[in-house]
Parts: sequence; structure tokens; C-alpha cells
Amino acid sequence: DIAGLSPPSDEELQAYLEEHMDSFHQEPQLSFKQVYLNSDKRGAGVNEAAQAMLAELAAAGPGADPESFGDPNMLPAEFPLYYVSDVEKIFGAAFAKGILEVEPGNWAGPVMSSSGLHLVFVRERIEGRDPELAGVREEVEREWTAKRRREFKEETYKKLRERYTIVIEEQEPPADDNKISTRRK
Repeated sequence: DIAGLSPPSDEELQAYLEEHMDSFHQEPQLSFKQVYLNSDKRGAGVNEAAQAMLAELAAAGPGADPESFGDPNMLPAEFPLYYVSDVEKIFGAAFAKGILEVEPGNWAGPVMSSSGLHLVFVRERIEGRDPELAGVREEVEREWTAKRRREFKEETYKKLRERYTIVIEEQEPPADDNKISTRRK
């Protein structure tokens, strides 16, 4: 009876967590502002414009309003805490990697994305980490329980199969009395 499975002990959950740490690893998170520079619009001078704008943003400090700088685009100027994988989905892998290297509290860039150049201000960065059991207990217990249920079902099916013998008998194909003869005379 699956309902009869006893709840896991802390030791069992800790062992499961350690064995499956990749599944529970918490990736880095970032909160940031971004200013977009349209490379197509600005042409060859985009890098010089980026450096000049970066100096203006640095002088304005953390309170600089990103919407009063740069070129218009469809992306928001400010991003609350996002997982790096979500940043990558929006901006591309190069941007996500580049923004991870930006020291929080300063304007930096330009950082290349799939749509162009950006100047960024990282407000907060939470490093990726392996969690403690207390922080992911519910998820670990859910996964542990699901694994135990699968094992229980497999064992139950195995025991049931041992009690039966399956025999497959081959049959002669039925005679077809309506065959048309293809012999020539």
C-alpha cells in the first residue's frame, strides 16, 4: 500500500539532497537597470557613444534614470531580481555572462546582447549556491516521495509478473477460400 510509506527521516532527505544536488542548486540572481544603444541607428560611432553615455551615467550615480538615456526599445529599463537563466532568455547568453561580471553598485558596459549594446547597473547579485536542507525541504521530500512511489510500483509489478506465465501461441493464418488464381493456360 503506497499510503503506508513512512515519512522520510532527516538523514534520508539529506542523503537524497546530496545525491541529487544538481537538481536543487540555486542559480545566481540579478537585479539591474539597462540602457540600450541601437547599433544600427548609431552606426560605427556606437562604441564612442556608449563610452560617453557611461561617463554621464557614472556621474549621475545609482539614481540615474535609464529611460532618459539611450535609444528606445521594447525592454523595460529596470529588472527586479531575475535568475540568470531568465536574463539569458531575454538578452542572450553573451549578455547573461557579461552582466555576471559587473560589480554591483556601478554603471558598466557596454555589454552585448542579442539586440545590441547595453549599459548596465547591477543593483543586487545573489550568488549561485548549493542549498541547505532547511531551505528546500519541501521540494526534496516531494522528490524523495515520488522516487519511493516509483520504486514501490516497480517492485509491485515485478512481484505480480513473477506469479504469472505469459505464453504466446502462434496460429496458422486462416485459409483464404476466395483466392483468385493467377495461372496461365
